[in-house]
Amino acid sequence: MAFVFFIPISTSLMNLFLYLALILIVFNKNFIKNLEVSWKNYASRYSVLFLLLVVVGSLWSIADYGDILEGFLTYKKFVFVFLL
Repeated sequence: MAFVFFIPISTSLMNLFLYLALILIVFNKNFIKNLEVSWKNYASRYSVLFLLLVVVGSLWSIADYGDILEGFLTYKKFVFVFLL
């Protein structure tokens, strides 16, 4: 398993590398095994629980869908806590 880090040169490059890392993690041949190992980690479990709380909170909101999606996308980095 490899660790991914980013030097915040620009936001658009960081987003590009985040999505590229996500694609490479998903298409890894040991993806299911890595998910099982990640699920045993408490930090990974709590990050998934936090993301579910954000989703439920977003559904409870009275904001427009664009604002809800923008607010949810600020927490997209928590997906990598679970996957790594």
